[in-house]
Amino acid sequence: MFETRPAEYRRALARAAGDDPPADFLRSLAALIRDRQFLMYPDMAELPLSDWEASGRFSLTSAFVSSMVSGEYDSVDEALDEILTSEHPDCHERLGNLAGELQRIRYLFRTPAEFDAAA
Repeated sequence: MFETRPAEYRRALARAAGDDPPADFLRSLAALIRDRQFLMYPDMAELPLSDWEASGRFSLTSAFVSSMVSGEYDSVDEALDEILTSEHPDCHERLGNLAGELQRIRYLFRTPAEFDAAA
């Protein structure tokens, strides 16, 4: 069945299959991909984050929020303005990464109630 495949492919498949026959390995892999439950991800109510987990997962957001609650800024707008104007013109990765983290948080917690429940 696999004789017509390139030798490198056959070697890689044999390594991945381990002790299983390559055809059985590919069938089980296909079953995992097709399995509807494989595509189900737990929501934050099922996997609440502790403070240290949230800080590790959303480190830039955590630092941003820390500056907000420290009283350093009077408003969110002032804090955002400081972040936007303090970035070096050629170093915008941090701002892009912060925006990405904030988008993930908005996706994970659709409402303030969902956020409070997971905190």
